[in-house]
Amino acid sequence: MKAETLESLSQADFEQALEAHVTWAAEWEGTLPAETFFGVWGDLQRANQPIELKARIVAGELRISAPPDSGIRVVDNHLLLENGVELVLTLEG
Repeated sequence: MKAETLESLSQADFEQALEAHVTWAAEWEGTLPAETFFGVWGDLQRANQPIELKARIVAGELRISAPPDSGIRVVDNHLLLENGVELVLTLEG
């Protein structure tokens, strides 16, 4: 069975699908099953946890590492964040 896309629907089928969704939404009382609510809540809580970076000095140079699933890329002493921000850490002294 092939899934239909919006582009492949006729105007009448699109309007019927839209009307069915609007009707469903109007009748929905807004409750969520507990497992859905707490699952989403858990995902949000995990997203707000601090990310632990590790730093060490190798041959006088700062070496940083980040967890692979953190969304932070590390290149030498540059931290590349998911939002495009680049942080550069240098050792003083």
